[in-house]
Amino acid sequence: MIAASPPPAQPPNTRQIPRWPGWLCLVPALLLLLFQLVVPSVRVLVASFQSGGAFEPASFVGLQNYQQLFGADASAWVPTVIIAIVIMVVAWVPALLIGILGGRATGWQAVLIRIGLAAMLVCYAPASMAVLLIDNPSAGSPPGSYLLVIGLYLPIVVAGTAVIALAVFADGVGPGVPAAAALAGFGLLASIAWALQLVDPALILGSGAVGRSPAATSWQLGLVRFDFGLGQAQNALVLIVLGVLGLLATLLILISRIEIDLAPSTSSTSVRPAPVAAVAAVLATAVVLLLMLIMNREWVAGLFQLKTELIRQVGPEQVLKVIVNTWVPPLLATLPQVAVAVAAGAAIGLFRPFGRHSRWILLAFAPWLFTGIQPLLLIYFADLSRLGLLNLWIDLVPRIWVVGPAVIAFSLLFDGVRRHREATGSYRGSTVVIAGLALLIAAVLMIVQSQALGWVLAVALSPELMNGSGFLWQMVNRVFGQGDAVLTWLSFPLPMVVLVGAAVAVGMILFTGVRISAFGRVGGNR
Repeated sequence: MIAASPPPAQPPNTRQIPRWPGWLCLVPALLLLLFQLVVPSVRVLVASFQSGGAFEPASFVGLQNYQQLFGADASAWVPTVIIAIVIMVVAWVPALLIGILGGRATGWQAVLIRIGLAAMLVCYAPASMAVLLIDNPSAGSPPGSYLLVIGLYLPIVVAGTAVIALAVFADGVGPGVPAAAALAGFGLLASIAWALQLVDPALILGSGAVGRSPAATSWQLGLVRFDFGLGQAQNALVLIVLGVLGLLATLLILISRIEIDLAPSTSSTSVRPAPVAAVAAVLATAVVLLLMLIMNREWVAGLFQLKTELIRQVGPEQVLKVIVNTWVPPLLATLPQVAVAVAAGAAIGLFRPFGRHSRWILLAFAPWLFTGIQPLLLIYFADLSRLGLLNLWIDLVPRIWVVGPAVIAFSLLFDGVRRHREATGSYRGSTVVIAGLALLIAAVLMIVQSQALGWVLAVALSPELMNGSGFLWQMVNRVFGQGDAVLTWLSFPLPMVVLVGAAVAVGMILFTGVRISAFGRVGGNR
């Protein structure tokens, strides 16, 4: 009897992917980049050489604003940078442990790890958590206040870095070291950029909570003292630093040749699962999650304290309005944000209008890679004020729809999808991974944008327009409510914690099975 021969291997798909759709997919991102980030940034630079500009005519003052800023304490930015460095170093320790142990986990172990990380990631309600720290003796002055601020953001940073570490170490420790080093550098640059724009803790705990951070300083100058010229000079300096950080981070991704590969098809060797290490990763994830819950135990306990009497005082209708204001506007922004990132990522990674050099298109986004609303807030505020459009519900919708890190992530993923198609002849399995990353990024954007405080306080002038974070700020400052009683769950109610957490977990699970490598260690850059 002659044994049946195995079926012939499927030949690679050599059919050329057309390039022209890449230009079409890039147009929305480039237009939004121009009108939402580039033009406002130029206006900030122009306004930094002027005085007035919000409620009175602007006049040119040359370098006077910068002279005043440089005449102040030059070390005021140092605590902000320290907070950024500490939070990344602390976050990478458990993230590396989980990634190294769980990178090759499969089956129920992989699912449990990601459920634990999802639970960690939704422990993000900085305004609510800060409210609970008001009476803490360390809240108003350094260095204790810095540790409190780090605790507000540590869970989401640990969860995010751990998800990346799981993909980095999917081939084992050795192959993952170059990518881990490159992404750690990227994360450090991103963390510094985030800290420079950090204002929410200062609005609740006082400026001592984050030192005299650039964001807190520009808020004080522009929206309290209404010295727009000086505030814009502060924002201009922040934008310059953010531009440098964005360029460095983008170049790091490009030079290190970071790749995302669909593991089942693009890996040249089969990596054996490590069941003992996977179980250890599950236990490590559980321990880290428990520590994060203990660290934020008052906030966690507050999720289960309905406080019906306080609800009656506030009014059920008002509570419902706050919940709607918290979640619907971010949803209206998240949908186009993800769509734009997917389209731009497909343009750069899949259609490649410039061929193998298309990755360098990312440099167009680099100077604004980490730019959020805070350095541009005074420009947007002044425009809305002049047009009489302040204090409208539509103002609650986040203004920036180009999310640079999401564009990079999708461009890397679609580049892996392209190589997967060339190797296997089909896109099989790609849709699930793309959907997983899209769902994960959408959920993270929803969480972060729903908890924003600075923008809401700038454009909303009445309790009816406040989101959960803004309403808590009003209650704490006796604008609304009685005494010290506050509904700490209002910014992130338990049903939303469960719903968004489930979305995060599903996104992480769908994204399972990819590898992140550097310098062509897995897939090769073609």
